[in-house]
Amino acid sequence: MKIHINIKTILAGLFLLMLVLPFASCDNDDDGGLPVIHQVRTTDPELKDSTFVKANPGQMLLIEGENLGGVRKIYINNQDVFFNPNYVTSQTIIVVIPDELELTGENPELPKEIRVETKAGSASYTFHVLSPAPVINRLQVEYPVNPGDRMVIYGENFYEIEKIMLEGRDEEGEPTGVDVEVSQYTYVGANYKTILFALPQGAADNGEIVMYCAADKASIPYARFVQPPAITSLSSDMPIIGAEFFITGDYFIDVKKVNINGEYDILAENLRVAETKDTIYLKLPTEPTKSGKITVTAAGGDSKENKSFYPIEYVIANYDDVGSLSWAGSIFEGDGEKAPYTTTGKAAGVIESNVSAPNWWFGNVLSNIQFRDAIADSTPVSDLVVRYECFVSYPLQTISFQVMFGGDWDNMPSNYVPKSIVTGETEIGKWMTCQIPLSMIAVNATTYSDIKAMGTEMGFFAKNGDEAVAQYEVYFDNLRIVKK
Repeated sequence: MKIHINIKTILAGLFLLMLVLPFASCDNDDDGGLPVIHQVRTTDPELKDSTFVKANPGQMLLIEGENLGGVRKIYINNQDVFFNPNYVTSQTIIVVIPDELELTGENPELPKEIRVETKAGSASYTFHVLSPAPVINRLQVEYPVNPGDRMVIYGENFYEIEKIMLEGRDEEGEPTGVDVEVSQYTYVGANYKTILFALPQGAADNGEIVMYCAADKASIPYARFVQPPAITSLSSDMPIIGAEFFITGDYFIDVKKVNINGEYDILAENLRVAETKDTIYLKLPTEPTKSGKITVTAAGGDSKENKSFYPIEYVIANYDDVGSLSWAGSIFEGDGEKAPYTTTGKAAGVIESNVSAPNWWFGNVLSNIQFRDAIADSTPVSDLVVRYECFVSYPLQTISFQVMFGGDWDNMPSNYVPKSIVTGETEIGKWMTCQIPLSMIAVNATTYSDIKAMGTEMGFFAKNGDEAVAQYEVYFDNLRIVKK
C-alpha cells in the first residue's frame, strides 16, 4: 500500500496544534469579559504572519482576540456557521467559511462581517467573503462604434463591480495611456452575466474593456472599427470531406466566404458562424488538390494567418492513392446512410459484434504506409506525430489498442485510446482528429531519416479488458506524419 504524504497539510496541522495546545487548559465556558476580535489570519504556516480582511468560501480562518473561550455562536455575513469547540480557546477560534454561504455579491444587504457571540456579549470584525471571480466571454457591438453607442458584454460572476475601464492599446498590445472609465452601466437580467453600457467619449479606437470586481478583474479586447478576421486554430488540418469541422478566431463579423487553399470558396450560406463571432463551422465539399491555407473574408477584410491546411504531401496512408490496407481490416466508403456516413474517398475500418472479455487482437487495422520526403531527414522524432482522422461508432468501454509502427512488433505501446486533439475525449459518432507521438511508437528512431529506414506497416490492434462489449466499430483515414 502506498502512503501519500502532503507536507503542507502536516505543517498546517502542526501549526493548528501549536495555536490550540497552549490554551487547552482554558475553560471554554469561562464567561470572562466582553469578547474582542483583534484580527483574522490564515492557518497556513507559510503565511502565519499575514492578516487580512477578505477571503473566499471554503477558506479556513484563525480569529484572534480576547475572551473568546465562551463562544456560543459565530456569524459570517449574518449567517450562523458551524465551528468545532475543540478549536476554540480564550484567544483564538478556528472556523471554515462555508461553501454554501450566501454572499454580499448577490445580496448587498448582508453585513460584511464576522460576529462572535458569548454569554458576556458579542464582537464584530469587518470581513469580506468574496464572490467568484468575473469572466468575460464575448462583446456585442455594431460597427463602427461611436461615442454613445451601446456595448454589451456577456460572461458570468459580474459581482461587486468596482469600475469598468476602456484601456487603450497599440497594435502590439501595449498600453497607450488613453484610459476612460464607464460612468454608467446597467445589468441585463438578474443573473449577473450581462452588462450594457454606452461607449464613453474619449475612448481609444482599440484596447481592452477591463472589469474590476472585488474578487478579481476580467478583460476582453475591443475596437471601435471592425478589424480583419484573425484565425487562431483549426479543429482539423485535414478534415474528412463532408464532415463538419470548425475554425476559431476573432472578428468573424459578417463573414462573406471561406477560401480553401486558393482553390475554391465556401460561401456564407454554407457557413455557420457562432453568435460569439469567434467560431465558423463548415464542411469541405470536395478534396483540395494541394496543401495551402484557409482565408476568411469578413466585414474587416481577409485574414492574414498562414496556417497550413490539408497537408497532402505528409500523408502516409489514405487508402486511395497513398498506402493501402494489409492483411487486417476492411475498406469502407461513406454512403450517408450508416457509419461513418462520409469519407474522403476510402477509409479503413473494422466492425465486430459481441466482443468477449478478455480478448486480444479481435478487430485490427493494419496498413501499408508510404514514407514521404516532405520532412527533412534531420528532423528529430521527438518533434513529430502521427496524426489521423478517426470515427468511433460506439463507446469503446474496456477496449484499447496496441499500436505497431514501421514493422516494430517488439515495441508496441499498450492501452492506447484515440482521443480528439480538440476535446481530449473519445468522441462518438463523428470524425475526430487524433494523434500519437512518433517517439511513442518508433522508440528506436532518433531522426526522420531513421523513420524512413523502418518497415512500411502501421497497425492498430484492439484488445478488450474484463467486460464484454456488444458493438465495436472504428474507422481510420488520412494517416500523416507532421510536426507537432
